[in-house]
Amino acid sequence: MANPDSSIELPKTSVVCKPSEGAFEQVFKMANINPKKTLFFDDSIRNIQTGKRVGLHTVWVGTSHREEGVDIALEHIHNIREALPQLWDAVDDKAKEIRTRQKVAIETIA
Repeated sequence: MANPDSSIELPKTSVVCKPSEGAFEQVFKMANINPKKTLFFDDSIRNIQTGKRVGLHTVWVGTSHREEGVDIALEHIHNIREALPQLWDAVDDKAKEIRTRQKVAIETIA
């Protein structure tokens, strides 16, 4: 603002946004996230490259061209199943395991 209103009190903490590495680090701490076990999707190459620097696995959405810091490039988010079939394999395997483990409880009254 060119002429800030001196009667307005601004927050004491600063706002940190992507692509700042500090923003990523704050989120990791707040959400207890291990970046090495996290897939990060974004449509901004700057955010993707920062995400890679802080240890995330990166998916750049909106292009099929890979650049430095990009692990996977997806033209559309709808292509995610073809690009990362292992995600669905794990979910399908877990669903099968749950279906085969289910037992029916029978209660008898004497």
